[in-house]
Amino acid sequence: MPDVFDFSPHLKEGWQEPQHLLEAEGHGLSPRLRAALGCTSSLTRHLENAWQEPVRVWLESQELSPKWVNEPPVWEARHQLPQRGDVLLRNAWLGMGAKKWVFAHSQVAVADLAASVWAGIERGETPLGALFLDREDRVSRLGLELTLARAPQFAHNIGLSGEVPFWCRRSLFVVNGSPWARILEVFVDWENHEGAD
Repeated sequence: MPDVFDFSPHLKEGWQEPQHLLEAEGHGLSPRLRAALGCTSSLTRHLENAWQEPVRVWLESQELSPKWVNEPPVWEARHQLPQRGDVLLRNAWLGMGAKKWVFAHSQVAVADLAASVWAGIERGETPLGALFLDREDRVSRLGLELTLARAPQFAHNIGLSGEVPFWCRRSLFVVNGSPWARILEVFVDWENHEGAD
């Protein structure tokens, strides 16, 4: 797993409901970031509507695992999903144009995936939410929570100071009422870091 998961000594806040943490710590956030952090449906569709351009995917890695992989303090017992076979571990960036804006780590139960969805995941060119929405599935988030965390190596890799706190989300990804995946997202507020690449 990449260094982005090395949150243990670096959590600035515990995981909290979005509204609570945004009210307490969200002063100065760009409006688009604030809205994205609270999105409980498809983040892909939300970003495309907000920015009026398609979301791009930069696939970092994906591999099959025989089990769910726990990275404390990202996941807790209540985030455990049924073991139905292999789990796809997928790391990708979402963004617009040339700008990478959200780092997403997904763990997806693949045993019952439709062939079209699995093929799209393997290609790594389409956001996870869009693969289901294109089939007219209903996509939502369960147990969405936010935290602020420092991730020094992650920050350094994208040209920011190691002291910069990142807004992070964790949630269960629900398709047609059934949890299919769990997702950790790390947001980069480029609108407030215009000098970064």
